[in-house]
Amino acid sequence: MANATAKPMEQMEELKQILIDLKQNTGVQVVNMVQESFKTMDAQHQVLLQELQDIKAQLNTMQEILKMQGALNNLRQSQLPVNYITQAKKNHSIAKELAVGLEKSVSGMGRFIADVKKGIAQKAAETIKNFKAHGVIALNNISEKLGVKEMFQNAEQYFNQEADKAKVSIQKLETISKEVNETKTHASNIGRAMAGKELKAVPKEQSGLFKLLKEPHNKFLQLCQKNSAKLHDMSVKIERLELQALDAGDYLRNKSVLKKIDKFKQVSKTEEQAQQKAQEAEQTKEPHLEDKQGGQLLLEDKQHKRDDRSER
Repeated sequence: MANATAKPMEQMEELKQILIDLKQNTGVQVVNMVQESFKTMDAQHQVLLQELQDIKAQLNTMQEILKMQGALNNLRQSQLPVNYITQAKKNHSIAKELAVGLEKSVSGMGRFIADVKKGIAQKAAETIKNFKAHGVIALNNISEKLGVKEMFQNAEQYFNQEADKAKVSIQKLETISKEVNETKTHASNIGRAMAGKELKAVPKEQSGLFKLLKEPHNKFLQLCQKNSAKLHDMSVKIERLELQALDAGDYLRNKSVLKKIDKFKQVSKTEEQAQQKAQEAEQTKEPHLEDKQGGQLLLEDKQHKRDDRSER
């Protein structure tokens, strides 16, 4: 008996092998789709986790640099028109907050995938158990038994929500980055103005810190949008497979009913033929009976005539 506490995909693999052995091709397609979707999401999750670790390491390095710059600034006792170090620390704090938010989203993605795996593994284990107890009938419409369409639809909704969150974070990054560029340019232009130099325009490109953060946010957004679209397509495909399974079931049921009707017609025809033969036989007997009765009456009449003569 399959154990739902084992690795989630082991139940799906065992179920697929049963379906392959019994040539249940539609069921095999369904299981393959589920396995492929989990394989893709797991790989994406691992890539994002690694990128987040790299970003956190770079943020920590930047924080150490800012501390050193702050210490040097204090030693020099320089007074800038805009306290660049203080602003940089603030920006770094905001960036770290956004990085933590992204890390939570990626970790949440991992938990979501694990929960979905666990749920479908339990249904697969139950299906295998029913198959061993009741036979191949337990494998009918495997998609519905595993709840695959609902799983894909829920996952699609989840990734849509995560995509919306990523958009908000990216917009926040762009706004803060613009403010940082304006602040840095303003501080620089004060010095340039005092020296009689040409003022700089505010650069459009993002600063290194926010550019560093925007890349994984964009990647997470694209991943969520791509997964959402793919899961939607899978839901549609599963729906078609379910309809095919229902049509096949209707065909088999109709075929069975037609067989019963044909059998009933054959029995009725046989009974009708037997009844017709009985009627013909009865009609054949009736003339013989009349002849027999007529002969008896003739004998009786002759006997009466003899008796009359004797009396005379």
